[in-house]
Parts: sequence; C-alpha cells; structure tokens
Amino acid sequence: MFTDEATGYGFDFGLNHKTQLQGLTLSIVIKNIGSMNSLRNVETKLPAEFRVGPSYVVSIEDSDFELTIATELQKYFDTDDIHLNFGTEIIYNKLIALRGGYQSGYESKDFSAGVGLFWGNLKFDYAFLPFSFGLGNANLFSLQFKF
Repeated sequence: MFTDEATGYGFDFGLNHKTQLQGLTLSIVIKNIGSMNSLRNVETKLPAEFRVGPSYVVSIEDSDFELTIATELQKYFDTDDIHLNFGTEIIYNKLIALRGGYQSGYESKDFSAGVGLFWGNLKFDYAFLPFSFGLGNANLFSLQFKF
C-alpha cells in the first residue's frame, strides 16, 4: 500500500461591513492563499478564490421569524469561471433554521437545502447537496460551540 503526503499552509482573509441600512451587510473574502509542496511528483496548488456579496436580515413583524437573504459572486483565481451563489434562511424563535441555496456555473451541482438547531451555546447544522451525473449526494453535519 502506497501513501502520499503533502504539507503546506493556507490563509483566509475576510471583512464584514454592516451598512447604515438596517440589516444589510457587505462581505468580501479571499480564501486559500498559501502554498503546498509536491504530492508525490506533482505540484499541488491550493484553489485560491475571491468572494464578495451582500446579505440582508429582516425580522418579520409580530412574529418570532427572522429571514436572511444572501448572494455572492465567487471567482477562482486560476480559472475563468465565475459563479453566482444565492441562499436564504428562515429562523424561528432562535431555535430552528431552514435553509436553501443555489450555486450557478457548476456542471454537477446547483440546489442545496439544510436545517439548523440552536440550543444555548450549541449549534447543530445539516446540509444536503445532491449531485448529478451519478455522483451521489453529500450530507454535511457540523456542531458548533460558542464560548
């Protein structure tokens, strides 16, 4: 059995700006800035990318619901592809969140859905991402603790 190994480092940088318009935030992110050494005999390059976009949060009057709508432009530095990503989230009583999203410009993926549960400082998230061309589906789970 052969094993291959590569080491490297990567950094992500981002800024959030809460605008003067209540609920509107603008964000910019640069991801995967770094370097890797060769994997076996092939140079490995991190998929560096740039993302920018707004999000808007609105509390629905006389209810326990909060709605977030977000969009972003995504550009990988080493390709000509540009992706537009859209998402929405509705949170009930700061307890449960339902989410949906769409990613443009990919051949094998587009829509996604998810749910989040909040309990004190704990947050559980689940996302379902179906793929086409017989590639199956992705089921992503995360657990977050705030302190």
